[in-house]
Amino acid sequence: MVLMVFFVVVFWRHRTKLDNESSWQRQNRTNESGPQRQDPMNESLPQREDRILAELKPFFRREIVEAKVEALFTSHERAEVFALLDDDLPDYWGLERLQLAILRLSDGSLTALREYVAAARDDYIKVIGSVEYPSALKIGLERFVGLSNPEQELITQRDLREYVRWLESR
Repeated sequence: MVLMVFFVVVFWRHRTKLDNESSWQRQNRTNESGPQRQDPMNESLPQREDRILAELKPFFRREIVEAKVEALFTSHERAEVFALLDDDLPDYWGLERLQLAILRLSDGSLTALREYVAAARDDYIKVIGSVEYPSALKIGLERFVGLSNPEQELITQRDLREYVRWLESR
C-alpha cells in the first residue's frame, strides 16, 4: 500500500507532463539575466520528478526501444519480443517508457520479459519505478521519503545516471 501511495504521489503529475513543458522547466527558463535554476538539493519531490522526467524523455522513443531489443535479444527472439511489447500494454505514462523499463528488467531473457509484461499489465507503476528508482525501492519508500532533500537527491541522481548509461549503451 505504501508503495502504491508513493508512486501515485510521485507520478500523478507525469500523465500530462509527457508532452508538455514541466513546471520545473517553466520555473527554470533562461531569461536575459541567465538561467533561474533552483538548487536541486532544495527541490520538492514533484519538482525533482519533473526534472528527472525531462532528462529521460528524449530516450522514450521507438527507435531506442528497437535498438535495445536488437542489443538484448537474438534475431529469432525479436519478433516475439516486439509482439509482447506492442500487445496491449498500458500507455498512460508513455508506451516507450514502459517498454524500456520492461526491457531493462528482462536483461535479455525472454522468460523474464514475459513475466514483466504480465506485471506491467497489473501494475505498470511498479515496473517503471523498479527501473527509474531502484535504490528508493531497495531502502524502502517510507525510509526514502523520510530522508533529507540532499540525501534523496544523491540517491536519485545515482539511479538516474545508471539508467541513462544503460539507455545510451547499444
